[in-house]
Amino acid sequence: MTSAAAFWRRHWFLVGLGGVAVAAVAAPAGGVALRQAGFVLPAMTAASLFLSGVSLETAGLREGADKRGWLLGVSSTYLVAPALAVAFVRLWGPENGGAGSEGYLFFEAMMIVAAQAGTIASAPALTLVAGGNQGLALLITLSTNLMTAFVTPLLLRITIGTVVSFPVGRMMLEDAAVVLLPVLAAQVVHRLFWPRLHRFRPAIVHLSQAIILVFVYTGISAAAAHLSQRPGLIFAFVATAASLHVALLLWNHRAASWLGLSPANRTAVVFCGSQKTLPNGIYLWDTFFPANPHGALALVCYHVFQLVLDSLLVPWLAPRPVAAQETEEIVDGA
Repeated sequence: MTSAAAFWRRHWFLVGLGGVAVAAVAAPAGGVALRQAGFVLPAMTAASLFLSGVSLETAGLREGADKRGWLLGVSSTYLVAPALAVAFVRLWGPENGGAGSEGYLFFEAMMIVAAQAGTIASAPALTLVAGGNQGLALLITLSTNLMTAFVTPLLLRITIGTVVSFPVGRMMLEDAAVVLLPVLAAQVVHRLFWPRLHRFRPAIVHLSQAIILVFVYTGISAAAAHLSQRPGLIFAFVATAASLHVALLLWNHRAASWLGLSPANRTAVVFCGSQKTLPNGIYLWDTFFPANPHGALALVCYHVFQLVLDSLLVPWLAPRPVAAQETEEIVDGA
């Protein structure tokens, strides 16, 4: 394999992120068309979560169970993250002038991010490469994703529903259908057919990555026109997303140390208690907050930042030497 081919094979996802960002700014009509075809984004969300869940190995869940680590990871995802998001929005975001104002739309977009479950793919994978407790990582990840259909709508109701009313009951039902059922179905398929499907794992991963790139394109397309008038908002979203993720990483690391968790369990909590899933966030934004031009942009900023920063943390958290290629593959495969 030539060096150019090896580079592309290893980094095509990151190159693709840059490419779709440019394409979204230059030609946003495609992203707008995808949103207007109402069934496309929900179907792609379900497909992305199903593909991620099919390759998820849950055999070690019982062995990796740690009640304190699990509780810390779940509480960080659904309690600490929203509280920190409120603080960082006040620090970096525009002034909130009430419903419909730039500041309110900014706040709404960041709360959509903060209320999300953990990632099904990248957080457990990074935990494994860093020598962490993958069983605990899977337990936290699956728990937050199974809870998201009920917890995420309630969090959004508490944080932003007092200003703008939206159908929490409908949100729970649709989130269960689009998020919960694909994950459960994927695990059934994994248990029944994974020995046969294992050889197709690279294709499954690449297809999941391609769907993520479509989400990024759609999200930036939605915000492109608005951001051209307010370019400072890009900095505000990046700063808020970066601050939120770094604060969650630090909180989980220090809290895990205070609780006396083992290094392996601490690594699992650090990654799984700080990462946020993109597919479900895109679906919620498009379905329940379509008037907000920034919802997907906030999700994209957080997603890209968590992939890059967390891959850099792997060698620091790992109790053993970690090959650079392993971490690069995780970033490109998340």
